[in-house]
Amino acid sequence: MFAEMQDHTEDVKTNIRKSLSKPEGVTTFERYHHGGAWQKIAKHPVFENTTLGVIVLNAVWMSIDTDWNKAHTLPEANAIFQIVEHMFCTYFSVELFVRFMAFRNKCDGFKDAWFVFDSFLVVMMVSETWLLLIFAALLNVEAKFPLGNASVLRLLRLLRLSRLVRMLRSLPELLILIKAMLIAMTSVSYVMVLLTIVTYVFAIACTQLSADTEMGHTYFHNVPLSMYSLICYATFFDNLASFTDAIRAENLFVLFVVFLFICIASLTLMNMLLGVLCEVISDVAKEEVETMHKAIITEKMMSVAEALDTNENGRISAQEFSEVFRNADAMRALESFGVDPEGCVDIVSPLFYREDGTEIDLPFEDFMESILELHHENTATMSDIKFLWSHIMPRLDHLVSSVNAIKERVKRIDEKMLDLLAYVRALARDY
Repeated sequence: MFAEMQDHTEDVKTNIRKSLSKPEGVTTFERYHHGGAWQKIAKHPVFENTTLGVIVLNAVWMSIDTDWNKAHTLPEANAIFQIVEHMFCTYFSVELFVRFMAFRNKCDGFKDAWFVFDSFLVVMMVSETWLLLIFAALLNVEAKFPLGNASVLRLLRLLRLSRLVRMLRSLPELLILIKAMLIAMTSVSYVMVLLTIVTYVFAIACTQLSADTEMGHTYFHNVPLSMYSLICYATFFDNLASFTDAIRAENLFVLFVVFLFICIASLTLMNMLLGVLCEVISDVAKEEVETMHKAIITEKMMSVAEALDTNENGRISAQEFSEVFRNADAMRALESFGVDPEGCVDIVSPLFYREDGTEIDLPFEDFMESILELHHENTATMSDIKFLWSHIMPRLDHLVSSVNAIKERVKRIDEKMLDLLAYVRALARDY
């Protein structure tokens, strides 16, 4: 079994990478048509930026509508409010229709989370702005929400603010903060559990020590009230001076217990919580920035490699590799990522040539993976040492075998020279 693995090492490694790799989700643009006007409009940056701008304007308009439009239904509102609502509803409906027409398979729209989310919001908006008015006109009734008070309609409009979530896709910094918060939730929950336990223990102590006192009746009458007082006054420092002065006037030992709780809960655990959040945000930001840089570099290098792929086989040869490194943009991209372009030249031999000297072509993905491994912050690991050892040892064994063969030949030559010298000496004695 092990011998078979050695004979198919690359296949085994490929299967391992496939097993451990996370499945990549299909992006929205990959579901669009490859040609046509609809997909061109949907993918255009102007269309995306205009939609984001309209979303922001709609969010701002909601505050204006809340403050100045006191009508319960749209027909009762002033003309300006009706016009703006119809304009927003028209734009979002057209935007959703364009995106729907851009899908290569229309059923794929239900597989795209963003499209389903936006469709729900647009349906709610169209129902409120147009359908409700049409039904009210046909039935000759007031355009009120059928499930209750008309003010429910105004509350449902808050759902439109959730469209602002789409802006996160164009603001990577916000995505980094949100991702860091989600990752830090486990550590934060442990800190909060520890804070709850500490608060519970000190609440019991304060309740028992302050019994039959006025301040005990006010702040520590029972354990839940004691926990509330410790959290509000001794953790969040809300009106702390009045809290501690009332305790100091009746029981100094309880004051000492409260100060001890402040040192443990507020000064230690809360600052520990801040430290955890800062560390996680720093690590996630570093990882995300590196990923974004890697994606940008990969895109630039891939575009250059594809342009230089003369035989169009989707692979890169040593000759095409040398042409890549004549591109100034690709070099600057590598340098900005922390890869030394000059050092990349030194890997031509191990990348594109086998041990027997024959040249090989690499797929673009393998080529980029090898290039990006030259990042200056990458350090050697045990697997790297084993990889180096597995490549060096066969050559060393071959070299040792060659040296031993040379020694044997030298030894045989030495023996023959000694025999020849003995023969010459014998001839000299005879003469």
